[in-house]
Formats: sequence, structure tokens, C-alpha cells
Amino acid sequence: MATIYFSLSAKKVGRKKQIMVRFGATGINQRAKSGLYVDEAYWDDILQTVAIPKPRLFTDEIIATIKELREVEAQLRELRIRIEDAYTNAPSAPLHDKEWLKRIVSNEEEKFVNEEQLDFFEAWDAFIRLKQVSPKRKQMFAVVRNILTRFEKVRRMKDERFTLSLTNFSPVLLSEFELFLRDESKYADKYPHIYKNERDVSRGQNTISCRLQVFRAFFNWAINNNLTDNTPFKKYKIKPEIYGTPIYISKEERDILYHHEMSTESLNQVRDIFVFQCCIGCRVSDLLKLTTANIIDGAIEYIAGKTADDRPETVRVPLNSIANAIIKKYKDKKRVALLPFISEQRYNANIKTCFKEAGLTRTITVYDSRTGKDKRMPLCDYASSHMARRTFVGNLYQQVQDPNLIASMSGHVEGSKAFARYRHIDEDLKRKTVSLLE
Repeated sequence: MATIYFSLSAKKVGRKKQIMVRFGATGINQRAKSGLYVDEAYWDDILQTVAIPKPRLFTDEIIATIKELREVEAQLRELRIRIEDAYTNAPSAPLHDKEWLKRIVSNEEEKFVNEEQLDFFEAWDAFIRLKQVSPKRKQMFAVVRNILTRFEKVRRMKDERFTLSLTNFSPVLLSEFELFLRDESKYADKYPHIYKNERDVSRGQNTISCRLQVFRAFFNWAINNNLTDNTPFKKYKIKPEIYGTPIYISKEERDILYHHEMSTESLNQVRDIFVFQCCIGCRVSDLLKLTTANIIDGAIEYIAGKTADDRPETVRVPLNSIANAIIKKYKDKKRVALLPFISEQRYNANIKTCFKEAGLTRTITVYDSRTGKDKRMPLCDYASSHMARRTFVGNLYQQVQDPNLIASMSGHVEGSKAFARYRHIDEDLKRKTVSLLE
């Protein structure tokens, strides 16, 4: 069994120490310098990684420090994966190669590979392994790689010589791949041996556009790393993602939900958590991570997980009386989480039940990205954790004149297409304003 251990060197360089790597396996015990440095105050010896601070106040200096530490943390994860992969994939255990770990850590082997012609999926694996992005983003890379694997297999049913290639991938083949993304569900029945481990592979235009954007990112990376000079996306336009008008509930509907006694205590908890989310507007992924430490001077403070890698800005939302009442109701010193949260999947399913029990069943019209058409459905069937976020933004947008202020509290990126959808409310406000002249 192989072990990888990170520790700090004894020697300081300024205020920082270099992170050392030790690799151990049967007959192997090697050490190497990682080339990564960290302030001793931000190192966790037990977890063998950087310790991200949770300050009460966020200054520009602290934000910069947190961003730097997150980068080091991500690089350590990448390094661990690279070492594990190199050892697992080695033709034989590097027993007699005393410089093996140093070469892996310095990435000399990857540089050597770059000088050769990688095949298509070897390049994808290198892309997933080396690209400095969040684990969630890497997961998306893997999803697209799996789709391309199936695309190649289906294509080979017609032409057994067909092979995906970095060099020969053309705009014509991109069109064929986009069509495959749209119609893949029909191949699941036709070729069950290819799809035996796959669930629903049907997808709408927004998902298709997202997958193509990932594919484009891969080709840009391959070009930048001298793996190819082929540019199939240069003359290929990816259709923009289309979003319908955001659906949210009014303050009156929120209060109906809040004051309705549900059929079970667990549903009462879900209702309270949903209403709390309506009051602070965070994503469900951030809601899961909130603790009492995030309550600072009467407000919730957190760094939005979705944008932490690129833009680690602090989101601060003052707590209103409803939010404070819910926090007080579920205060529990034994629980780390701020609220008694269940799994995200169960949370979304139970939100729909809460809406139905509270009588929030009005008919709404929503945009179906899969068909590109509008469809009508009961509000309760559409309700989800993300509706709480929309409710926060939508209701504030109607009352506050500064959209940037709202965006700062919801954690939306400047220029966000998702946030821009709320600008239809501007028209309603304009109509009301103009009516004053009548």
C-alpha cells in the first residue's frame, strides 16, 4: 500500500516554509521538495494541508490570503493525484529509481509526454489531471469525456475504423457531435451494451451548450500545451444558453408557507430551512456549509463556493427577524451545521410536498430547455431550493433601486446572465412610474 505524506520543512524562506513530500510503498521511501510554500500559521499537521482561516472580519489582505491558500490547497490535491496516478500506472514499481518522486513532483514526465503526440483520450485524462480548477469542475470534464467515449463507440457501429483525434476533429464532426448530444437518448435503446451503466442521457439546449463549452475549454488547453494546432471551434458557434423568466414566490406566499403547519415535523423543518434560504438568498451548496461561525454582527457572512476559485469575495447578508427566529428555533450546540439540513435531493423533494400542503399550487408557465417551448405546471411541482434563491432576488429587485446591491448579497458574478433575467421587473416598475403621469 502506498502512502503520501506532506509536511513543512524546517527552513524558513521569509515568513513561509516549503511543503515537503514523502512517498512510501513496499521497498520505497522517497522525499522531495514540492516547490509550494505556506506560512506556518496556516498549516495543519494532522490533515497535512493548508488551514483556511475563518475570520470575523474580511479585509482585502485577508481575502488575498485566503485566495492564495486555496490555490496552494488545490495544487496539493493535484500533486497527490499526480503521484498516485504515476505510481499506479508505472510499468513496474520504481524501486531502484531514486529520482522517481522528484521527477513526478517537478512534472518532468508530463513535460516529456507533451513532446509526444498523445491520443485523444490520453489528452483528456491529462486535461482532467492537470487543469487547475475545482473538483466539481473536474467532474464536469469527466462527464464530457464519457460522452465522447460513447460518441466514438456509436460512430464505430457504422465505421469500425473511426477514431477521435486531436488533429482531425473538424467543425463538421463538431456538428455531428452536437447532434449526438441532442439525440443520444435514441442510441440507448439501439445499443444497450454501450449504455448499460448510464441513466437518462436526454438533455436540453442549455445542457448541450454547457457540454460544448467544456469541450472548447479542452481544445484551448490542448492548443496552449502544444498538443495540437487544430482549432475546430474557431469557426464553430456554440448556441447561447437560454433562460426563461425566473419563477419565484411573493412575500405573501412565503408567509403562507411559513405559517402553515405541515403534516410531519420533518416537513416543518424543511419549510423553515426553505424560508430561511428565502431570507438570505444563498445557493443550497453554501447553505449546507453554514455554521454559527458564519453569523457575524447580525449578518450571515460566507464566500460563495461556486465562485471561490476565481472570485473569492465575501457575501454578507443582514439577518431579518424571520431568519433570526429560525436560527433561534434550531439552535443546537451539539450540531455543527447552522440548521438541521438533510440531503440536497431529499430537501428538494420535500420542498415540493411543503408547497402542496400549503396550497401553493397556482399554475405557472416555464421555459422547457429540452423542447425549447413553454409549458404549464403547478407551482408546487416546480418548487426547489433554487426557487428560494430566486425569491430572495426577485422580491428585493422589485423594491430596491440598486441591482448591484442585490447581486452583492446573492453572490452573483457581475454581468451574470442568470441575474440579468430579473431585469424584466424593471419594465413593471417603469410602467407603474409612467402611470403616475395619467
